[in-house]
Amino acid sequence: MSFSLGGIRQWHWISGAVCLVGMMLFALTGITLNHAADIPANRTVTSAESSLPPLVVEQLVSLDTGDIAIPSELVAFMQSQEGISLPSSVTGEWDGIEFYAAWPGPGADSWIAVDAELGTVTYEN
Repeated sequence: MSFSLGGIRQWHWISGAVCLVGMMLFALTGITLNHAADIPANRTVTSAESSLPPLVVEQLVSLDTGDIAIPSELVAFMQSQEGISLPSSVTGEWDGIEFYAAWPGPGADSWIAVDAELGTVTYEN
């Protein structure tokens, strides 16, 4: 296998160009990460607080403690009363008194908390 000086020089320039592009991308992402406050963004927060009907609270209290899916009664209540769609695939923690579920996503942090003693539900997205 024979290497010529011209071929080595050409591959040196190609690899240098690839490295330069990589360094420029690295610098660009570093600038955007370190100066995030300078980049304008519009943030909207949706929150809802409501009293739960006794039937929904009773059905929630009858569930076993631990990690559970968001109860279907709670999903139906939030959809009908607040117009908020909750994902059915998310699980939350139920300790017999309070239910809490969070499902972060790209650019969003959604959560719901139910206090069975007070019969209240709090939602934020």
